[in-house]
Amino acid sequence: MHGCPRLVGAVSDADSGLSFTVHEFAELSDGREVTLLDDRGWGMSGRGRTPDERLSELTIEEIERTVYMVPLPDWADVDHPLPPDLAAVEDSGGAQDWDLLAERLRAFGVVVTPAELMRVPRRLDLGDRLRARMIG
Repeated sequence: MHGCPRLVGAVSDADSGLSFTVHEFAELSDGREVTLLDDRGWGMSGRGRTPDERLSELTIEEIERTVYMVPLPDWADVDHPLPPDLAAVEDSGGAQDWDLLAERLRAFGVVVTPAELMRVPRRLDLGDRLRARMIG
């Protein structure tokens, strides 16, 4: 099994801003792909620029870094910072609610511990549409 955070798409029609949605999938050894998180994302104001102009100012690396920050545990904020072991891997996708992901996988019949999940290789897929818009 491997975990795969995926940036599924960029929607660019709201008040000259950008809106990104992140879906996190697990690719199971039997070939199934199951959704673990689909309620995450972020938005950016256009600051007077069109969505395409705003998108052209971003790098793929900036988007990737943000994708890895989006699945952070909901309880993490300024008053409740991440524990040091999670904060150290925040930009690499290592800072996640591993207990929640293990629980979601159990619903699909996959028994895995949070510690095992942390060692699963990760792959980031920005999607063809977003890559094309950034290059184009």
